[in-house]
Amino acid sequence: MKKLMLAAMGLTGLLASCGGGVVTVVDPVRNVSLLEYKSQYSLPTAYTDTATGTVYPAGSSIICDNFSTKLSATLDWDGDAARFAFQLEGSKGGKATVLTGTSGGGNGYSGNPSIFEITVGAGVAPLSVKAAGLSAQAIVVDPVNTFTVKGVTFLNIQGQSRDGSVSNVAQSVQGIPVADCTN
Repeated sequence: MKKLMLAAMGLTGLLASCGGGVVTVVDPVRNVSLLEYKSQYSLPTAYTDTATGTVYPAGSSIICDNFSTKLSATLDWDGDAARFAFQLEGSKGGKATVLTGTSGGGNGYSGNPSIFEITVGAGVAPLSVKAAGLSAQAIVVDPVNTFTVKGVTFLNIQGQSRDGSVSNVAQSVQGIPVADCTN
C-alpha cells in the first residue's frame, strides 16, 4: 500500500513539474447551416430545361459557365471557426474547392448569420475544374436573357476549427444550373 501511495505521489510530482505550459481550449465548429445561397446571375423569367424537364422559376440563381460568376452563401454555425471550405460538386462529376477565412477579424463565432463570397471562374463548374479559378469577391446580381443548361452543381460547405477539427458538411438543397449565358 505504501509503494502504491509513493508511486501516486511521485506521478503527481512529475505531472506538477510539467506545469507552466498554457493549455488552449478550442470550442470546435459544429452545426454548420447553409441558410441561403445565390449567384451573381439570375433568370428574369421561368425556364424549362428541355433535356430534363426541370423548371427553374424566375429569379433562380445560375452559374454562367462562359463568364466568371460570383456566389454568396449565408452561413450560421456554433463554435469557433477558423475557415470554411466551399466545394462545388457538379452533377457530371467535377469538383472544385476554395477555402475562405471567417469574417469579423479572426473571431470565428457566428452569433448571427454571416455571408461569404467566392468567384467561380469561367469553365470551372461542373464540367471542368480549376481551383485557381476561385477567389473571394463582392456580388451584384445581374439577370441573363438566355442560357443553355449544361448541368447542375451543388454547393457543399464545411467549417474547420483552429485545432484542425472539422464540422458537418452543409449541402445545398437544390443544384444550381450551370449554363452558357448571354446578357
